[in-house]
Amino acid sequence: MLTWILASVSYEPTFAALEKQANILCLGILAAILILGNMFGASMKGLIPLGMCVSSGVYLWAKEVIRSGREVEWDSEKTRGETVRLPLPIALLMPLFTDHPAHRRPLISCPNLSNG
Repeated sequence: MLTWILASVSYEPTFAALEKQANILCLGILAAILILGNMFGASMKGLIPLGMCVSSGVYLWAKEVIRSGREVEWDSEKTRGETVRLPLPIALLMPLFTDHPAHRRPLISCPNLSNG
């Protein structure tokens, strides 16, 4: 029986590069806040917590982007695994039988007959 074979794509190198760049960006933000704040005469007692808060917010945002990217990758792998087990004709018709809201519209629309 002929089955649909889909290639698996891993984005793990992209996620690793994104995490490395996020770490560098956070260090740069912290250094920029400390240096620029000190140049304009601000107290280091206030600049250090400010820089840490801003850079930790950027770090957590980048971690969330990576986490959601891995989740999407896992979901596509799951769908690929479900599709690979199906014979080719059924795999081509699979979008018609999914429970996605976009596929819930009727094939033939009929007027509402109860309003007279």
